[in-house]
Amino acid sequence: MGTYHQERPNTIKVELTEGCNLYCQMCGLRGIREKPGGPYLFMGLDMARVISRRISKAGWNSKIEFTMRGEPLLNPDTARIIRIFRKDLPNTHIMVTSNGIPLLRKPGVFKNLDRLFHCGLNILAMDCYEASKKTEAQVRQYRDVPVTDYPGGPSPYSKVKASVQRIILIEDFEKAAIEASRLGNKIVNNHCGAGAPQLEEPLAKRCARPFRELVFRFDGNVLLCCNSWRGLYKCGDVEDYESVDDLWNNAAFMAARRKLYHKDRDFGECAGCDNTSFRVGLLPDYRGQKKLRKPNLEDEKAIHRAMKGGPWTEPVLRPWESEEKED
Repeated sequence: MGTYHQERPNTIKVELTEGCNLYCQMCGLRGIREKPGGPYLFMGLDMARVISRRISKAGWNSKIEFTMRGEPLLNPDTARIIRIFRKDLPNTHIMVTSNGIPLLRKPGVFKNLDRLFHCGLNILAMDCYEASKKTEAQVRQYRDVPVTDYPGGPSPYSKVKASVQRIILIEDFEKAAIEASRLGNKIVNNHCGAGAPQLEEPLAKRCARPFRELVFRFDGNVLLCCNSWRGLYKCGDVEDYESVDDLWNNAAFMAARRKLYHKDRDFGECAGCDNTSFRVGLLPDYRGQKKLRKPNLEDEKAIHRAMKGGPWTEPVLRPWESEEKED
């Protein structure tokens, strides 16, 4: 099998804000924050430049999505950060996933949208929660870019050319999570126990996330995947790597991939995660033609190092976790 080099990720998720103005029932935010609101932790311009330039230097054209453990539009520098990424990555899909409520701030919804798209945004994917109805009504009147609905229209998760600009209004995901555990092709996950109870036994299934997505926290630290809200499994700090490709192929990532490739989720947050992936036969490469060896002692040591020192973010115990602690 030789030495395997993981191909670039499909998606790079960048956290502009830790913390949210909402506190949705199914959200992993409840596993790291006791209530909605601040204090917010923001990605700064310098960190955004580091990440953007590392990606540009690697020659990657992965989809960029500003999302993760909070509301990105609360960051006062969101538009400037979009501009930074657009300058460094002129041909890349850049997307913001938001509840839209911060668009109501001065100077108003239309001018705030104008600025985002002028700075180089492709897709604004707006989750239309009950609390977002006022914003939704105004956004539907915006005429400078097409406004579509999902489900029913284009998927917000499909990559587009850098010349495409669109607002996609997503059906109330919190309601869909409660009623059907999914919305379109998006399945509600337990966020490794931060959003819903962990599994009692690990799934004996492959997971594609650490093969297909690279996730940066607001501070430049790197998570194993977007379901790791607490950061128990730590994959490194972007500033410790001159090459983002070296980061993407470091020992922590590769050890986790070998375990997941062989359907072994008995480590870290993966042990209680309920995520299921599509097309897991096409791993580790995009055609499914290569193989990963089984994990060895060096991989187990790498996993131990990745979890040493506890999680990056202090957990807020959920009811099911408090019950377990009492038992």
